[in-house]
Amino acid sequence: MKHSVCMFAVAVAASTLFFGCSKSDDAVSAIKEKTDAAVAATKDAAEAVKDTAVAAAEKTAEVAEAAADKAVEVAGAAKDKAAEAVEAAKDAGAAAAEAVAGAVAGAAAAVAPKEGTIRMITEATFPPYEFRQGKEVVGIDVEICKAIAKALGKELKIEDVEFDSVLPSLIAGKAELAAAGITVTEDRKMQVDFSVPYVRTGIVFVYAKATPFEKGEQAKGKKVGVQNGTTSADYVRKDLGQEPEMFDSPASAFAALKAGKVDVVIADIDPAKAVIKGQDGYDISDLLTVEEYAVAIKKGQPELLATINKVIEGLKDSGELDKITDEMTAKANAMAAAEEAAKAE
Repeated sequence: MKHSVCMFAVAVAASTLFFGCSKSDDAVSAIKEKTDAAVAATKDAAEAVKDTAVAAAEKTAEVAEAAADKAVEVAGAAKDKAAEAVEAAKDAGAAAAEAVAGAVAGAAAAVAPKEGTIRMITEATFPPYEFRQGKEVVGIDVEICKAIAKALGKELKIEDVEFDSVLPSLIAGKAELAAAGITVTEDRKMQVDFSVPYVRTGIVFVYAKATPFEKGEQAKGKKVGVQNGTTSADYVRKDLGQEPEMFDSPASAFAALKAGKVDVVIADIDPAKAVIKGQDGYDISDLLTVEEYAVAIKKGQPELLATINKVIEGLKDSGELDKITDEMTAKANAMAAAEEAAKAE
């Protein structure tokens, strides 16, 4: 009995084991199926990702290629524009160069002397060296330059400017000769070449007899009238240590003296004599300086300078220069007297 019960228990256990194993195999099969399904799904997903990536890469390549083509197109257009700009710049440069050349040629033509003429530049308010007789400029300097022109076989042309423009105009090529009672100084020698001197002269005080001036120190602290750009102005600055009162001519400075606007005038002796001619209440001092006048030309013209020197020496040696000086001084004095008579009427 006891043995039978045991056999029954074994049978039950075996049955349970069999059925238990059978259920286990079913579970494994289910898991395998699910696993296979998951693997298949993963493969499908991977393929889809691959396809998407390939499509994206192809699209990116297309975009990149299009961008490259556009860049090449833009670069080509920019190159064309740059070439056009270069050509335009060349054309503009050529036009500008042509304009400059034309301007230079025009300027050169404006200052170049006419064939068969020689130009004298002067300042015609300095009798007896240069002054106006009607519309004509006459004077000692004019006669000297006429003789120079004759020796060169040319006709003399005269231009009248402010005195402080005489040498700059000569240097700029607006004339071949400058003669305007120009005193030879070391500073001026650095700018132009001078002929041999044709007169020794100097500057003087022009004053009212009621208040005479004889020595330089008497003018210190006074209002001193001078002509622009002259050695008289230099004297006031260097020797008196002050600024002068500037005027266009010795005559206008003397008019200021008569009007009481200046205390004294300093001028070259010959124009000083001319302005006080017939003026009983005025006089001039002895020479404050000794100076020399000469004809000026642009530097670097030795042949022209030699001709000018020969003419001046000839005028001096023959006595012709003395005759010219006397004639022009008398003419200037007569004109001054006529002007004073006209004012008195």
